[in-house]
Amino acid sequence: LLSENDKFKAGKEYTFSVVLQPKAGLQFAETTKVKINGNDATTLNPNDGTLKVSYTFEATKATPYIKTAPTATAITYGEALSASTLKDAVVWYSESDQQAVEGTFTWKEAATKPTVADSDKTKYDVVFTPTDAKNYNTVETKITLTVNKAASAPGLPNNNMKVDYGKKKVSDITTLPEGWAWQDEDKDKALTVGTAVAATAVYTGADKGNYETE
Repeated sequence: LLSENDKFKAGKEYTFSVVLQPKAGLQFAETTKVKINGNDATTLNPNDGTLKVSYTFEATKATPYIKTAPTATAITYGEALSASTLKDAVVWYSESDQQAVEGTFTWKEAATKPTVADSDKTKYDVVFTPTDAKNYNTVETKITLTVNKAASAPGLPNNNMKVDYGKKKVSDITTLPEGWAWQDEDKDKALTVGTAVAATAVYTGADKGNYETE
């Protein structure tokens, strides 16, 4: 027998029996049939007007209820979801049964690398795997996370550059690292031997917008 707080064990068979009492002056026919969950139950008429019904079933896994989805720690652009820790989740046996279900949350696509544009907007799947995997199903939900900008775009040019004699203007300097270009307002600045000229290079890479300095 199960007590009030017991839970069924998945894969195990259980048999329940109940005796049905007819209304006064009536009795169940010997051919009375009972269905439970759409299945025929075993019936036995003990010749006293009552009907004893027995039903055997196999328990299946329960699906936990995610009361509170986990929060994800922030990552920096370039890092994968796996770098973010999932915490502070609350998982119950069901929406109406607050018994805690132990387990862990993991990213479903842990190798995914979000961009800053995804920060706090794009939802990613997380999977809850119960510790008691024999009696509980895994369950999924979606959450967002914060993606901070990385410090500097790749190939950040040096602050000082030596320029070959013969270059007449900034746009003639074509030795900037890949993904960098002179800003338009500086391209036509004249170069004079022995005179320092200030010009700004800007990042033009496909992942522009993901760096503090670009």
